[in-house]
Amino acid sequence: MIANPFSYSAPETIEEAASLLANFDGDAMVIGGGTMLVPAMTRGESKPELLVDLRRIGLKQISLETADIVIEARVSYDDVLSSALIAKEAPLLVHMASGVTGGRSITGQGTLLGSACFANPASDVPVCLAALGAKIRLVGVEGIRDVPMAEFFLGGFLTSRRNDEVGVALILPRPRGRVSSSYRKVKPSGSSWPIITVACVVELTAEGTSTSLAIGGLDSTPLQISANGVLSPRDQEGLVSKLVSMMREPWEDALADAEYRLRVAPAIALRVMREAIGEHHD
Repeated sequence: MIANPFSYSAPETIEEAASLLANFDGDAMVIGGGTMLVPAMTRGESKPELLVDLRRIGLKQISLETADIVIEARVSYDDVLSSALIAKEAPLLVHMASGVTGGRSITGQGTLLGSACFANPASDVPVCLAALGAKIRLVGVEGIRDVPMAEFFLGGFLTSRRNDEVGVALILPRPRGRVSSSYRKVKPSGSSWPIITVACVVELTAEGTSTSLAIGGLDSTPLQISANGVLSPRDQEGLVSKLVSMMREPWEDALADAEYRLRVAPAIALRVMREAIGEHHD
């Protein structure tokens, strides 16, 4: 039961939603799947005065837009798992979505964009978006902007989305060649939040091989690094070390301190990268 009173609106257009957010004199929040916001409101951790619901706007499509893959705001984990386009062009998201726990109430309602906006440093989605070089499309009263993940994530549970803006889609660059990927996470139990998440994408084109590796849960924002060319075992170890050294704001919470995360992350990152690279030789 949600004890704190709030107003509710379900606009029919994005422009109307942005206007509601811009003109409301108080704490307003956008709700998509509601799998994180509603429980937080029930526990009294979040107390918005206005909820702006996106359900009447649609935003349930996965499509191609020129050279990009567009995943709209209300696309769920189940939608990703059933998408032939995602399976072909961004298999990393299939790996990630297949490991989401909580049953259909989570996978059928929880959205990738909502998870990105929640910005839990150790959750599944942010690290995958970082590895994929994704952007988030935001619509506000001043127009549309596509923001790279490195600029969107500012810290734990903190993003650069302005108060009047609504996240409408995730934008992923469409690969130009053969793609392989791997994703793993460290969790203390099946139903808990992860402690460390690692995602890797390897792309093979006529120009050569490129590798994108990302770690979540080590810093307050995802760490990401890219490399071109075929990586020897020593190169792989060096790339992981360089990525870990990029940590500036160590993350810790009730599940694990920063020291433990730092011990675990390099080994998981190396394993994930070698899994992704190995797929090209199967």
